[in-house]
Amino acid sequence: MKALRRYSAVALLLVLAAHGAAAQALSFEGLEFRAGMLWIGNSFTEDADGNPVQGSEVSPLRFSPGISALFRLPGVWRFTPGLDFYYQEYLQPKNQPYDKVVPTQIETGSGEGDIAGTFGVLLSLPVGPELSLGEDWSLAFALSPTLALRFPLIAIEGSDTDGLFEYFYSDGRFFTPEARARLGYQVSPQLEVGALLRGLYPVANLYAELEDGVEWWDELMVGITLSIAYRFGAAEAE
Repeated sequence: MKALRRYSAVALLLVLAAHGAAAQALSFEGLEFRAGMLWIGNSFTEDADGNPVQGSEVSPLRFSPGISALFRLPGVWRFTPGLDFYYQEYLQPKNQPYDKVVPTQIETGSGEGDIAGTFGVLLSLPVGPELSLGEDWSLAFALSPTLALRFPLIAIEGSDTDGLFEYFYSDGRFFTPEARARLGYQVSPQLEVGALLRGLYPVANLYAELEDGVEWWDELMVGITLSIAYRFGAAEAE
């Protein structure tokens, strides 16, 4: 675990350094619109004794649309800040010896605890290289200090959402560094279609106190999206 924390810290420093360099020579190219599916890991369906966690559902798979701005940096480097959105109900079980918030369904009802419809926003700032695979194909990689901002705005059956807010923003649970890879195909000089694979890890799992029975991959996110990028006559690569 200590080694994993060390590698995570090194990766974070590299990402921050890359973003510092990114501000020096940005050239705006266009916009990318995307949509796909986002898997959210939930390992806490049973406690350490094997008892079911009331209201806790299996890892949800949610529809997630998004948008990014496309910036060119010197050489092969690209900067593509963006926003992605999703919706999920979350529950803070009551009358239980744990405080963890878990994904649930609206049918669970407030009898099991405080439940709220939650809007998720993924704020990403990826920087990485884009490599040419031929005349029309490209492959891009990037790292990002992504923030997973969750807003439990729809209180269900009079639930109190204060505990949900506190959980989502305590111990840095909103900090989810991301690695991504994107395959693109150039349809025309201005239009490109692509497929994006991304993984986001909540670093709070490395240091925050976790309930017994919570696995290392809890709240890990994996997304697969298809996209259309439109470039406004961007400058040629150097």
